[in-house]
Amino acid sequence: MPWYLILKAIVDYLKIAKVADCIKMGYPEAESNGMDKDGYTVVYVGRSHETNRNIYHGGEGTVTLEVGAYVNDNGKDFDTGYEKLSALESKVQEQIEEWASQDMPVKEIEIMEVQIDETAGNPYIARPTLGSFMALTAKWSKRTL
Repeated sequence: MPWYLILKAIVDYLKIAKVADCIKMGYPEAESNGMDKDGYTVVYVGRSHETNRNIYHGGEGTVTLEVGAYVNDNGKDFDTGYEKLSALESKVQEQIEEWASQDMPVKEIEIMEVQIDETAGNPYIARPTLGSFMALTAKWSKRTL
């Protein structure tokens, strides 16, 4: 399925780029992956939903993934933690842009467009962990292959 091919390609690319201490597929708990160390970073990429699936002449559609970014900061205020989170988000976004600009980042399908629709803080986790989610949309096609 296209959603899995895109998700796996992005996770693999982020791992090669070493954007975080821990990079995983899915939605595991951030706190269960070494987040007890000050400065530790975690990135997750998970499936959200698919829309606009057209099966005519090989198919095309839109896949939305969620990218979670988490940092651990033992500082007494949010300033240093937010600075670390901002730096991690920037690294992830830069690598996604780099991945998307490649010729055929996913061999089996053509990626027509990639965008980050929104980035939102995660209010459901407790300090010292800070995190955010990015909604990433990729339009794909098999028509031209």
